[in-house]
Amino acid sequence: MGVRGFADNLPNADILELRKDQGFVEDLARFADGVLTEKQVRAKYHLFDESTWTALNDDAFVEAVELERRAGYARARPKESSRSCALLLLLMC
Repeated sequence: MGVRGFADNLPNADILELRKDQGFVEDLARFADGVLTEKQVRAKYHLFDESTWTALNDDAFVEAVELERRAGYARARPKESSRSCALLLLLMC
């Protein structure tokens, strides 16, 4: 699964910095999981040009996002886990 929709209004150096930004990788993992919308990610990182989003979509970067998604599932986040469990219980009723 690729990172849909990003492109190139940023200089190449800025794109490289975004790829190294752990917060950006985490936000794209949240986007891939449907927690954040594309609009929220684009606004937060000022990605208004379609070419920047597309420039970020290469195999190595997509792999980094996928690894973060898997790591996010494995990490224990008590507050988020409690919230998720409560939501699941609510939905089951």
